[in-house]
Amino acid sequence: MPSAWGADFDPIAFIERNLVMKGDSSRFDSMGVSELRKLALGHELKGVVLSHLLSACQEKESSEARDRAA
Repeated sequence: MPSAWGADFDPIAFIERNLVMKGDSSRFDSMGVSELRKLALGHELKGVVLSHLLSACQEKESSEARDRAA
């Protein structure tokens, strides 16, 4: 299997092979480009916020572990 870092990695094929949505995706077929764009941006924003929260939580745990070890 090609590495995600290699030049021969095909992200579309990876998504189709590994991240296939379960259930009925036909509702997306009827959405316009602007609706899909808004939906995608909303999910990306949620991902950024969650990543920030995760990073802050990990930093707090790391700091607490350093304090206990000192």
